[in-house]
Amino acid sequence: MNRHATRIYEHLLGQITGGGLGSGARVPPETDLARTFGTNRMNAHQAIVQLQQQGLITSTRGRGTFVAGAPSPISIGRARRRTARRVHAVTPPNPRQTAGLMPYRMEAVFGSLERAIRKHGLTLARSLFPDPLTREGLRTLMNADIAAGGSSALVLFAETPQMSILAENLDLLFHYHQDTYLIESGGISVPEWPFHMVSLDKFGEGAVAGEYMLALGWEQLVCLDCLTMMNHHWALERRRGFEMAVRAASDGAREVASWKYPQQGAYEAVAKRLARNRGRIALMAVNDIEAARVLDAAARAGLDCPRDFALIAFDDDPSLQHYNLTTVAPDYDEAGTVLAHLIVEHNPSAPPAPVVSVKVRSHLIERATCRRCGDD
Repeated sequence: MNRHATRIYEHLLGQITGGGLGSGARVPPETDLARTFGTNRMNAHQAIVQLQQQGLITSTRGRGTFVAGAPSPISIGRARRRTARRVHAVTPPNPRQTAGLMPYRMEAVFGSLERAIRKHGLTLARSLFPDPLTREGLRTLMNADIAAGGSSALVLFAETPQMSILAENLDLLFHYHQDTYLIESGGISVPEWPFHMVSLDKFGEGAVAGEYMLALGWEQLVCLDCLTMMNHHWALERRRGFEMAVRAASDGAREVASWKYPQQGAYEAVAKRLARNRGRIALMAVNDIEAARVLDAAARAGLDCPRDFALIAFDDDPSLQHYNLTTVAPDYDEAGTVLAHLIVEHNPSAPPAPVVSVKVRSHLIERATCRRCGDD
């Protein structure tokens, strides 16, 4: 619709949803609407046709056009979505307990998305996933918070706990909202996911770390496998990427060892093992939190990093920057920008486009916990 038809459409939609035109009320003729809005009858007709397609009005030859009945929240949401300038994001209920997209990173992506869509005249609203997330909770969220308000796009910031429930209830997402996008941080592959996705590439992060550590020339490369961490899919993907990159870059000549420890006493045990192998070990921790615990235990054992061992981690956690960790992290600002581009470029009036899945690239941040073996 052009701007003249859109004005008429929004006016009539507001009259229907606000009660100005109740159930069964007669809609003004197209000629009257055209005169009121200073345009031609074709634009008025286009607005009427769009409302008919949404099921909000009916036309009968010889009688006129009438409001079809009391509109449901779903039908109102679908109608508003045609001209809505709002994007609705849903985020985890308690970001401080999420394992994949940590709170400061989620806020970074959210902020980047908001800035990018604002440049195109859109606004960003926000709701939280119910805790725990169930089918009925998802239905209530979609009905009350999202569908009734009308939005041009729905963005789901999904962690591992939400992904499984969402995958089991795709019918609800289709029922309430067609234009759905996912930002996924756990490295989970969902082949049947029917919506556009921007994901943080945990395997790719591990590969970046593996290639870098191999090039440093340390005698032994080790993945630290503390059982509580390695139960997470994102941690497994980072380890798998690290191992495969080392094998590929060395033409299969190098393997990665795994040091497995239960949670209790794990880091003290790691420090003792590093002390027995001074100057030989390059260690991969699955995130900055684990790396910081290793450094604390190593310091208590009188070890120096990177003199006695090298250490690389992931996430670039700002709360741990005083450890000066060499780390690998995705470009979170890019994730929000790419997501905004997908939303802005989508035309709701066009036929459905092929699903797009984008993995956000990762980059190495060199700091003080790595050095080339042999360098003093």
